[in-house]
Amino acid sequence: MFDENEQHNLLYNVIVLACFYIDRFDQNPQLCVKKASPFLEMAFSLCNQYKKQAPIEGLVYGSMINHNYGFLLASVGKWSEAVDYYKRAYEGRDFFCDYFRNDETKNELAETAVNYSDCLLFLNRYDEAIECAKKAMELYRHLLQPEYEHIYMNFYKAQQMLGSIYVHVPDKKAEGLNMLSNYRQWAQAHPDNSYQAIFKNISYKILKANGQL
Repeated sequence: MFDENEQHNLLYNVIVLACFYIDRFDQNPQLCVKKASPFLEMAFSLCNQYKKQAPIEGLVYGSMINHNYGFLLASVGKWSEAVDYYKRAYEGRDFFCDYFRNDETKNELAETAVNYSDCLLFLNRYDEAIECAKKAMELYRHLLQPEYEHIYMNFYKAQQMLGSIYVHVPDKKAEGLNMLSNYRQWAQAHPDNSYQAIFKNISYKILKANGQL
């Protein structure tokens, strides 16, 4: 029987291995899903045991695992299943955002909120998707600092997410197109940002389809 420290180290290392493949998703999506899934399933099992020894930290890891599993399911188009995992991740991270009250937990909640919103959009659950995207923008807005360029990327990614949802809601469509236009301007002004693919694949297509380009 492992003690608490040994359980923690084992759980942590398994999550690191899963994230190793998830971080390389863009290079080989199929390999990422194939390699990361078994590690995340192992992490779920280890986390359930670890929670008995360290409830709070176990819940933190549980939210992380749920978030990553939601990502894998969404990547293969299993939106309904992905929503369930993102919902659990969102609820857990929302609790810890209030519990710890630090920038790290705010950033983690915002990250989950954007991904959760994306899944809800695919399921046409617009009201819930809007709520999550707004939450992400609010959190990132409070985290904006000139020295943290990645936060600005995340903020505009959340703006793009909300704009993409709004174009599906008749009385919000004009506002959504304006938000996508703002995101387009930012993306063009920052050509080296890692979200260029999002701009080209989503915002550009929506704007062009609506006669905005």
